[in-house]
Amino acid sequence: MRKIIFSALAFTTLMQAAPLGLKTQAELGFIKNTGNTVDETFTLDVNLNKEWEKHIANVKITAQYGTQNNVETKNKFLSELSYDYKFTEIFAFNYLFGYKLDAFSTFDSQLYTGPGLKYIVLTSETQNLNLAVNVLYSQDNSNVAGVKTQDYTACRLALGYDWQILENLKFTQELNYRSDIEDSENYFIYSKSGVSTKISDYFSAGISYIVDYVNMENLGSKNADKTITANLIINY
Repeated sequence: MRKIIFSALAFTTLMQAAPLGLKTQAELGFIKNTGNTVDETFTLDVNLNKEWEKHIANVKITAQYGTQNNVETKNKFLSELSYDYKFTEIFAFNYLFGYKLDAFSTFDSQLYTGPGLKYIVLTSETQNLNLAVNVLYSQDNSNVAGVKTQDYTACRLALGYDWQILENLKFTQELNYRSDIEDSENYFIYSKSGVSTKISDYFSAGISYIVDYVNMENLGSKNADKTITANLIINY
């Protein structure tokens, strides 16, 4: 059932985006291990990007769901909206709004929003690299006894990198670090590395490796949640 929901969401997003002139990418991932235990992991990533004059708007939606022997072990949802206003070809004002749900984290929901600057370090026919820094209002909510809801000012550093290694082979890296400015022990790291190859004008196949790290006590779970998936990528 969840496979159907994920596929339908990606397809619907693509169809709705087309009339708006958006650049859209939907990525469906799945991995299954069998043997003494049966592990299944599903992922969905949707990116919508719109550029006009000096403005750039981007919407990112990410979902992860996993089971082990039919018992839920992973249930995450993340949405981020960012807006850029380009001062020059390499500098831009940025505003970020993010909301994350994670059923297996000490903080089951997180909200963060605030302004920042983006710098285009490198742009060429084969490689693109950008850096961004934001100052954020952050709120971490918890239903765990003894863990308080936290409101604080945070700083986020983000990196985005694309490398067209060959005509039919591409490497991408997304990395961000978000930390409480007053408490350096309260921080979060997200990394996604991927390699993809084109199948047709609209479809690619790829492999991605995701690390979601929370540097806080995490309900007895490991601080770093790692996911490897084989993906079908749709570009429209």
